[in-house]
Amino acid sequence: MKKKLLIVMLALVVAIVAAFALTACGETNVDGNGGSNAGNGDNNGNTSVVTPDGDSTDVQPVERVELKAEQIYEKVNPSVAFLLMTQPSALVSGSGFFIDTNGTLVTNYHVIKDAYSGSIQTCDGKIATISKVIGYDETLDIAILQTTAKNTKPVTRSTEQSQVGETVYAI
Repeated sequence: MKKKLLIVMLALVVAIVAAFALTACGETNVDGNGGSNAGNGDNNGNTSVVTPDGDSTDVQPVERVELKAEQIYEKVNPSVAFLLMTQPSALVSGSGFFIDTNGTLVTNYHVIKDAYSGSIQTCDGKIATISKVIGYDETLDIAILQTTAKNTKPVTRSTEQSQVGETVYAI
């Protein structure tokens, strides 16, 4: 059971970290709804798509627009929380990000290691307690926590494939 939980945690963390990194990129779409209507491409970068009435039409992909650091901060900051953990002989601080609207938070294991209690502060100044450690992996330095925070905003997941050389931001 523990191995299965760790595999699920690892897959979740990899997906979330990739999504978090991809947030630095603007959204690209050709259908106007955040998606891509993949079809047959030509040598000019156009894509042939089928319209709802069954006709085929060529469209040019929308150019990817990279967001500025300030725009990324505004978009991601509501999903980030500050952690303050109480250890036997010290207070330890760190950060994490929400992965759902129920207060589930991902952080680094070293932040919670040896702590016997902890709390978080969201970007709007609200304080919540850490109610449970859902799981962790010391080797991967990852932990998933349940908090008492309500109506949290999960980090936005990008639908774009990351590209080598893209800018990545840490919030």
